[in-house]
Amino acid sequence: MGAIGRVAGGVAHDFNNILAAISGFASLLELDLGDDPKQRHMLRQIGTAANRGKELVHSIMTFSRAEQADRTVIDAGDVCREAATIAGLSMTGRAHFDVDIEPGPLPVQGNVTQIDRAVVNLCLNARDALLDARGVVQLQVRRVHIDGGRMSGMRGSLSMSPADAPILVESAGPRRTKMLVGLLTHAPAEYLRIRVADDGCGMSESVMRQMFEPFFTTKNVGDGTGLGLSSVLGIVSAHGGAIAVDSALGKGTSFDILLPLLPEMTMAPDPAQSTQARPAHSTEMRVLVVDDDPQTRDALETILEKIGCEASSCDNAREALAVIHDEPDLFDLVITDYIMPDMDGMELAAKLRKHGFARPIILTSGRLQDVPTSERERLGIDVLLPKPFTLRDVGEMIWAVAQRGQLSGRSGPVRITQLPPRESPDTSA
Repeated sequence: MGAIGRVAGGVAHDFNNILAAISGFASLLELDLGDDPKQRHMLRQIGTAANRGKELVHSIMTFSRAEQADRTVIDAGDVCREAATIAGLSMTGRAHFDVDIEPGPLPVQGNVTQIDRAVVNLCLNARDALLDARGVVQLQVRRVHIDGGRMSGMRGSLSMSPADAPILVESAGPRRTKMLVGLLTHAPAEYLRIRVADDGCGMSESVMRQMFEPFFTTKNVGDGTGLGLSSVLGIVSAHGGAIAVDSALGKGTSFDILLPLLPEMTMAPDPAQSTQARPAHSTEMRVLVVDDDPQTRDALETILEKIGCEASSCDNAREALAVIHDEPDLFDLVITDYIMPDMDGMELAAKLRKHGFARPIILTSGRLQDVPTSERERLGIDVLLPKPFTLRDVGEMIWAVAQRGQLSGRSGPVRITQLPPRESPDTSA
């Protein structure tokens, strides 16, 4: 499993570089495209496919345990409402989606993106379990009290017992099976229960015993990767929670995600709710791009030039060091990939700082969660560019650095203008 995880992490890194080029150039095409609706539709399908690839990378990273995202105190109720909005767009007209979320704050220590992904994944699985796409999918979020670490009523024996997520399976009748994955180490206590239920086909005991295995799927070829439930399990386990499953053949299935609730909540501000405009056009900035992947490098250079910067590039960190050593005042900004052979982005940043380069350094990667926060702060890297990226993402990165008063072009301070608003994703394919 460790070897598979390392391979998966490497595949995800390379895949992110491919997606960065696709997303970057697609966003450039959309900026210059005319009013032909067919061409715009095709271009949006490229963006939609790239986003699906991005989600697949997230699933791979979660499965490989390479994605150790930062966690803060969040309101899980708000996260589930956002997830319900996304999942609701995927329900067909014959499937009814019922959302019932307890009002008031539901504080947990967690990562918004990961919990959102887990809930959406379970909702889409529930939709796919409906017979003839007819029936009800329910998302219910409640505060519950758990008395025992294995929950009352579970009498089955442990099986397939990984140390971090022991699995308890119980046959509750000829056509009904229950399962508990993980141990609730803080019970008795109050927990958050996120229940996703459907009245679809249900699962047999043999399917239930395999459903969390990576790459196991009951869907047709091309309809699923088999990583969805394994990534959900990885997310829940990393959050100190457990998953309870109850399924009856021909009657449906319910998945309960159980997460420890916090007694008090100090909510962190949500950057997505900022009312400040997100501009993305700079003037006459000289930017050095350092990335070993030629397509990613080309996409980033092209985007920077489109938004008014003068971009140059190097394909390795040692070349970048030599360029800046020869002309230390040539560049206003350095954007470097994190994972590179020979010398990574953090090592490059440390050497640049050691040699007196005091201007902004931006780190870009599909695995920014792997970057040591304390070391990044020590080197003054406070703006990051996740891969894959679009023109808007790069412009917002320039804006974020400019907001700190760190950038000035050759003709004075950076001038910033507003990009068009984001468009809703095209789901008409």
